[in-house]
Amino acid sequence: MRKNQKYQPIFKDKNIYAVVQKEGENFKVIGEASKIEQVLMNFINNGIDHIGREKNITICINSNDETVKIGIYNTGELIEEEEMKKIWDSFYKIDKARSREYGGTGLGLSIVKEILKLHHSKFGVLNRDEGVEFWFELRKGD
Repeated sequence: MRKNQKYQPIFKDKNIYAVVQKEGENFKVIGEASKIEQVLMNFINNGIDHIGREKNITICINSNDETVKIGIYNTGELIEEEEMKKIWDSFYKIDKARSREYGGTGLGLSIVKEILKLHHSKFGVLNRDEGVEFWFELRKGD
């Protein structure tokens, strides 16, 4: 199964509408492929686990002269402002009861944070209309 089809069975099974919005041509970025894939998988898995009843996931890829920005948006509950910084901490879970339902250790976002710091990448989370977007930037390669 091709990598870009990896989530198709999950999306179909959970009735999730997923779309990729890409601005521009194909980009080369600087980074360790397996680690960046781990970041993407964590953000997509979190989106699936916390999706709202609208069941939409959008992956946006945009670039400027120096970087490529990747955003993973899912419809669902917004994250309270006081939780925004804490979610990147090891073992932190916003909703302990819900976390038991989906499993997990609370390490995913702290690992993502360390991977992106090693890549000297900017990253963050934003509340958007009716959902949440996790994003990160990678420097363009040659």
